[in-house]
Amino acid sequence: QWLVGTSRMLESDLPPPVVCMAMLRSLDQDLFAPPNVIGWDGGVSWITTNTLLARYNEAATLVSGTLQPLAGADFSPKGNGKKGPNAEKRMEKMAQRMRIGGVDVDKLFTPDERQDKDLLVATVEHRLLQSDLSDDQENALRDFLNSRTQLNDSDILTVIRLVMATPDYQVT
Repeated sequence: QWLVGTSRMLESDLPPPVVCMAMLRSLDQDLFAPPNVIGWDGGVSWITTNTLLARYNEAATLVSGTLQPLAGADFSPKGNGKKGPNAEKRMEKMAQRMRIGGVDVDKLFTPDERQDKDLLVATVEHRLLQSDLSDDQENALRDFLNSRTQLNDSDILTVIRLVMATPDYQVT
């Protein structure tokens, strides 16, 4: 849900299937391999210190469109599956060739939203949280924006990543 929902909110395509598989594995959510017959626990119960860091990193990957370095183990089945002598090198080369789209700022925001810091914050809150940030979170975001004289696409992508790193987004 997190991966598909995030891609939809960012109006971007899902990464290639092998990348999705690696992302889900980093979140301890191997597709078709739940921890038990009931499936995965919902809500905050499956967010651990490890998976929370992975969620931050995967969010950055989806926003920027650049892959974090992946190892061959990210693509191999769990357990002691046999691999050929050069399997890891082949997988690493494959991962280096993969690119994902990332966020198209022009597609998500109007020209006014991209220039007006207050309007940008309101739009990002509405798109990603469907609610308001806490006062402390909003002040931190505004401090970042106020440190910029004129917003560029990189600044806007940073705003998106910062909102996606809030606890509010992680449990949305």
